[in-house]
Formats: sequence, C-alpha cells, structure tokens
Amino acid sequence: MKINNGIRSLLLALMTLYLSGCNDSTDPPKEYIMSVPSSPVYYGSGLAFTPVIGVPGQLQNGNTIFVHGIFDFDYKFGTSYELRLVEFDVTSEGASLRVAEIISAVSDPIGTRYVYSDVELTRTSFTDESDEVYAFHRYEFLCAEGVDCDSLVAIADSGGLVEVEFEYTGGDVPITLVRWN
Repeated sequence: MKINNGIRSLLLALMTLYLSGCNDSTDPPKEYIMSVPSSPVYYGSGLAFTPVIGVPGQLQNGNTIFVHGIFDFDYKFGTSYELRLVEFDVTSEGASLRVAEIISAVSDPIGTRYVYSDVELTRTSFTDESDEVYAFHRYEFLCAEGVDCDSLVAIADSGGLVEVEFEYTGGDVPITLVRWN
C-alpha cells in the first residue's frame, strides 16, 4: 500500500515533534525540601483584593510558595510537614512541583487554638459542605456545641468582618469552630 507524500510528511513531522519532546538528558530532576506550617495564613481585609486563606511553605532556598500548587499533596489543617519535592513538567515559564516524599508529618496537640481576626465575609468565606460539616474557604471544620455555624454561613456574603477561633480536634475533619463574633 502506498502512502502519499502528504501523509508521509505529516507522520514524519509528528514523529519529529514527539521525539523532540523526549529528553535524553541523564540529569536528575531538581529536588527541594519544604517546611509547611500546621495552620493556614489569612490574607484579607485590605491585604488582598480578594480575601484568601492559604498555606505558605518555606523552601530550603528561602523562597515561599503556597501548597495548593503542589501536586500529589493533601494538606491537613493542624499538621506541619517536611516535604521532599521534585520538579516535573518544566517549561520556559517555570516548573511544576510534586511530592516525592513526606519526610515528616506532625499533628498539633489536641486543643491547639487558631484565631483569625478581621475575616471578611464573602460568598466563599464560610459554607455549609454537608451534614454538620462546614468550610472556612476550602478548609473543612465542625461546629462546637452551642456555636451557631448556620448563622455564620447565612451572613457569609454580607461584607462584614468577624473573628473566628478554631480548635484542633483531630480526625477526618481536624478542626472545630469554637467561637465567632
């Protein structure tokens, strides 16, 4: 069967593109060690155009990056980590990082408190996730007895400011809201 010149040229071009993407370099990917704190940092109320809460990790070279951009990593509120990261998907704009190893994961003691002041009430600040599980931005929490989390969710898009206090309780949903005002 004869393949016409157009198809042959197309196949040759595709094979060339594929092979040019292969890296025959024996250089290992770059690795980084990163320290991750046990509680997120809230950036809002004048510090950012859109209030956000995130977990800044500190690389051994002094750079700080947020853990939500690291592949293969499931951060748990209340746990500090030491991670070994490797670069992959290196492009001219930079490289993606993934977890190669969790060197250590240390949970805070039960009862550790986390206070966030001047939390701006936006559409995503407090949500009702499922039966008795809520979220502070994307971090799930339980509601302590006597704390009205439904009212907090109801006013979440009001634009006001609140102070919230969480307690580390461990488990699948590791924090509990113990106070807000």
